[in-house]
Amino acid sequence: MRPVPEYRVVLLPHQQTSLLLEDELAENYKRATDNKVGYRSLQYFAEEDLQSALPYFIKSGAISIAGKGFTTLKVFKEITNNELQSVVNSSRTGMVIPLLKKPHFDKNDCRDFFNIFYSAIVSENARLKKNLDKCLIIEAHNKELNDNQKQLIETETEEKRNYKHDLLDYLVYLLDNYNSSKSLHQEIGRYLGVNKHLLGKIHQTESGDWVRSKSEVIIANILYRSKIPFAYEEKLFYAKGKWKEPDFTIHLDNKTWYWEHLGLLGDEDYNDDWQDKKRIYKDIGVLEKVITTKESAVLSNHANEVIKKIKSL
Repeated sequence: MRPVPEYRVVLLPHQQTSLLLEDELAENYKRATDNKVGYRSLQYFAEEDLQSALPYFIKSGAISIAGKGFTTLKVFKEITNNELQSVVNSSRTGMVIPLLKKPHFDKNDCRDFFNIFYSAIVSENARLKKNLDKCLIIEAHNKELNDNQKQLIETETEEKRNYKHDLLDYLVYLLDNYNSSKSLHQEIGRYLGVNKHLLGKIHQTESGDWVRSKSEVIIANILYRSKIPFAYEEKLFYAKGKWKEPDFTIHLDNKTWYWEHLGLLGDEDYNDDWQDKKRIYKDIGVLEKVITTKESAVLSNHANEVIKKIKSL
């Protein structure tokens, strides 16, 4: 994420639909669990605010997903499977959740319980009156959210709030700093993790080279002004027919440096790619020659510091 400290977009109260307040959490937890420990069924298309709250409950450990299933046995009209028939006969109401709570069934995994029914349907040992409904089977571990769980959820919502602020900040930054749709689409593509080779080189540097981002323009121009020879995305082979492309390869005083600008550090896929690239650098013995910079409002200063370090070695 690019830090743009001069901007701050404030979310208005009506925009905070997924940032749940404590009383809303308590109300949704009651609706999901009836404030009882154990299994409950939750329809896939529950109310929107309950759907929004569920990930918080799961992450805090208050609720876990036991599996996918259906709510009632009354949809079966003909059963030839003895095991399945005995299950149906053991239910007075025809509802699934009371069965899951019985000692005999509670010993089995929830998924195994429903697989008895699904297997019977597939093997035509059971016929349906109508299609099965679909629901999540959740298991509540607390009657109410405890203080630790509330704190975890509060931390999570704060992180989400900050993330939304940063996204809005970045959108304002893009709109203010890119004067062509091609450049704007390029930068959005980079942010979304599109492979750089699919984006193209659309920014020209003072040296006449073309690069893929404005941050790389800054680095390339500083290298050029410092009279340091460099190559952009030069192939570095690490196995037969396999290579990586450092953003900049610098050849200076019989030494080679590899400059990587980590423009999207924080994105999961980007992080994985970077870790893989570092492993390869280590395997071929050049990791100590790798220089990194990150997105920053003072990238020029950082780049100049890096160049001073290179010249001094």
